[in-house]
Amino acid sequence: MKQLKIAGTSLKYLLAIGLLTACNHDDPITPTQNAEIVSNDTNAKITSLTRLTKEGDASIQYVKSGKFFGKVSKLFTAPNNAFNYEYSYDDNNPQGILWITRKQIKKSDGTFNINTYKVINGLCVSSTVPDGSHHEYTYTPQGQLSEVNKFKNGSKIESVKFSYNYNSATNSYRLHSLTELGGADIELTFTYTSIPDKYPLRNPLIGLPTSLEHGNMDAHLPIFGKFSDVLIDVMVGQFLSGGVPHSYKFTYVTDSDGLVISKTQTVSSGNNPPANPQTKVLKYSDAWQGI
Repeated sequence: MKQLKIAGTSLKYLLAIGLLTACNHDDPITPTQNAEIVSNDTNAKITSLTRLTKEGDASIQYVKSGKFFGKVSKLFTAPNNAFNYEYSYDDNNPQGILWITRKQIKKSDGTFNINTYKVINGLCVSSTVPDGSHHEYTYTPQGQLSEVNKFKNGSKIESVKFSYNYNSATNSYRLHSLTELGGADIELTFTYTSIPDKYPLRNPLIGLPTSLEHGNMDAHLPIFGKFSDVLIDVMVGQFLSGGVPHSYKFTYVTDSDGLVISKTQTVSSGNNPPANPQTKVLKYSDAWQGI
């Protein structure tokens, strides 16, 4: 039996701008209880094969053999989502650059769009989208994303800038704020729980309703650096022009290995009462090769 605990709490703040990244495709579930869940399983361990296979109503598959073993291959989204996704990988070039292709497939008729990602030394340096625009990414000396710029027809049309705070207790940098200009023109600020982020292949920041969608980022491609060593507690969002801030509050349930198996989100705006909490259940497996 696993020891489960309701851990950490809050993601309390953000703009309700309705933007979801390409991989936030599952339906939230209303939680049935908030009580602490307790069980014990001392045998469960995180291994190099551990993969997230279910996130809400979305399911994830991985490459089962070859050079790109263990990388995401398919994402099947919730029934009410219009698209599924397929991923392919190619580093067959003299420079050893990794090119990732993400195919967005319309469920109703099989038509698709393609995004490509150029990856050098494990970090995405540029990406393209079907409308002809492209994104360029720069990083701090510690390998954390510092800026994303979007270009179209030779002109920069959007930018997202990232600011980090150093945490001496863990000798790590954590994302403090991001500011988007040229799109929604917003600033988001973050605080954190003490819960370690134990699953490096799923970026917990991507998939929130943030401007990161505009950065053409993908939650299941771990190629954009790491935003923090712990999970988000509170996110505050504010339009640069003013207005009422919005907040997202998160509560997590973790298993005995520290993997998040449930994530509850509560949204509030100004002095309005919080909306009903919504929960996603996450499942992991070491035996995904046989799925």
